[in-house]
Amino acid sequence: MSEDTSVNRHHKVERRGIFWPLALILIGALFLLSNLGVLNTNFGSLIATYWPVIFIIGGLDDIYKRENFVGAAVGIGLGTALILGNLGWLPWDAFGLLLRLWPVFLVAWGVDLVVKGRPAWATVLGALLVILVMGGILWLSMTQTPQNAGQTQSISAALPANAQEANVSIESPVGQLIVGGPAASGQLIDGKVALLQGLNANENLNSSGSVARYSLSAEGRTTVWPNMNYLSQPGWDLKLTDTLPVTLNTELAVGEQRLNLDGLQIEGLTASIAVGQIVLTLPDDDGFTGTVECAVGEIIIRVPEGANVRIHNHSGLAPVFAPSDYERSQGLIESPDSNGELIELDVTQAVGLVRIEVIR
Repeated sequence: MSEDTSVNRHHKVERRGIFWPLALILIGALFLLSNLGVLNTNFGSLIATYWPVIFIIGGLDDIYKRENFVGAAVGIGLGTALILGNLGWLPWDAFGLLLRLWPVFLVAWGVDLVVKGRPAWATVLGALLVILVMGGILWLSMTQTPQNAGQTQSISAALPANAQEANVSIESPVGQLIVGGPAASGQLIDGKVALLQGLNANENLNSSGSVARYSLSAEGRTTVWPNMNYLSQPGWDLKLTDTLPVTLNTELAVGEQRLNLDGLQIEGLTASIAVGQIVLTLPDDDGFTGTVECAVGEIIIRVPEGANVRIHNHSGLAPVFAPSDYERSQGLIESPDSNGELIELDVTQAVGLVRIEVIR
């Protein structure tokens, strides 16, 4: 009896996880290939692209331990989708996909509660159900057309005759906010904004001495609840004047900001977003100071080759990936061998990712 009991106990010993061994093997292989010159990119760029592999490793770990097969299916499927997004095989990058696929975690949790303790075939069916739900969310996101737009308004504000500089403030609730230039001749700002039902664009332009102050925001009430697929939400596409210096302030609650400052005379910048992505393209021949803030999501700063950039990083749970020739010291990131006018940015990313890319 005692021998049988010891044998049974031996067979019930749980398998050790393989998450950390697999992670170490992968990281070591990437370092080795990078040092041997097999990979043509720096290690930071590799991590920025392939960080979702942690979901795949977690799924493989669950399968090896023969537990939580539903969670394993979610991890492997989600990690694969996020990597494909970062590689450009899908219309969105990893963080854009996460904003669409987050309901899968709720589905997986519910399915896991249902199949827990049931036969193996029920677990397999549950895992297949979760994968189908994930694929369905992706398909709907790719084929969905904007349904929440109420109306599209044209935006146009003429430059005051005595204006020598401008202060522009833009505040949007949800969707895509695209700002670039140049505006039409004689215009401080122009473009179009699409709004949720029940909202209207509120423009305000006044001139105090030589400074023109302009603000644009959405006002009113809406009964439409914006979904987390922010690319299907109304978009704002605006252009600024390139004939005088502009201090720009942009705010977005949920969505994506794309700010292309190339060719504009930017004196100062404040760009903030609660959840989503900011893609900031810097000018190559103009200097200014600015602040870029994101609570949850991703900040991408695109720097023209040779531009003089100094970035003060105040990020929390957010790794910062910069080109290998950039100098880094205690939260300070500087471009190499640059003699142009200085662009100095304070960057704060609470949770997510910060990427600095060089435009050649």
